[in-house]
This record gives sequence, structure tokens and C-alpha cells, in this order.
Amino acid sequence: MLDLGSLSFTVFSYVTEENDRVVKALYNCLPSDYHNEKLVKIASTSQFGDPFIVYNYETDDKAMIAAILRHIGSKLSDESKRYLTDNLENKTDEETRTVYVRLNKYQAFNEDLVVTEGNDIIKMEISYFAYTKSDNNPAEVSKLLAEYGMTEASS
Repeated sequence: MLDLGSLSFTVFSYVTEENDRVVKALYNCLPSDYHNEKLVKIASTSQFGDPFIVYNYETDDKAMIAAILRHIGSKLSDESKRYLTDNLENKTDEETRTVYVRLNKYQAFNEDLVVTEGNDIIKMEISYFAYTKSDNNPAEVSKLLAEYGMTEASS
């Protein structure tokens, strides 16, 4: 049996982007009830001297995580759910009990959540608790995420 642990989102806003649009893309990953949640904002500079901002959102509130995952699951296309299901083994770190999902930042701005392998993304990390060693595997993780509509239900 698996249980949700924590959820975090990280997104970068580069000098060529409008910060408010990047923040909107991140908030579009959250149900509207959570659009006032405080983001951590960190200003930094690349090795080439270009400024950028990192926005981060984290929660370990189980009800909030469940609501956010349901929201994302309702916005993901069948193709994204299938892709996530088929590639979950590569996206799950069983040692840290974390699932890594990359959402397209530009499509998220338009309220279209798409799982991608691109570079300009919103990084989502879902941590979970496994109560037995035998439960800590991608098939069980897929069942957990299917409860929230994020992966295809197993047959």
C-alpha cells in the first residue's frame, strides 16, 4: 500500500519571459482554490551572467495534494496519461520514493497540462510512503496515481 507524502513544483522564469505568465502557468497546475498559495521566489544568475527567477511551491498537506493531483489528472489528455503510465518506471526513484513529472510550461499557461520531456518545463515531484518493501514499485505507484486520474487505470 502506498500513501501520498509531499508534492512540489519548480519552474524557472528566464530573462526573455514575463514572470507573471510563468507564475500563471504554475498556478494553472493548481485548483483555483489554491491560486493564492504563496510561492517561494528565488532570484539567481546563470553561469553566463543572465538573471533568472526560480518559483517553488511545496505542500505536505494530504488533502491539498489529493486535490491538486485530481485537478492535474482532470486536465491531462489520454495521451499524457498513457505516456506517464508507460514511462513511470523511468520517472520513479524507488530509493527516495519520488515520482518526477515534467509538464510543458507554455501549454500550462494556456491551461493545457501536457507531460513532456522538453527542457522548458514545470517540474513536479510527488513523494510517497511505501509501508512494505514489496509495495515500492512502479506498478503500485501507477495504481496510486490512477486514483487521482493521472495514469491509466490498470486492467
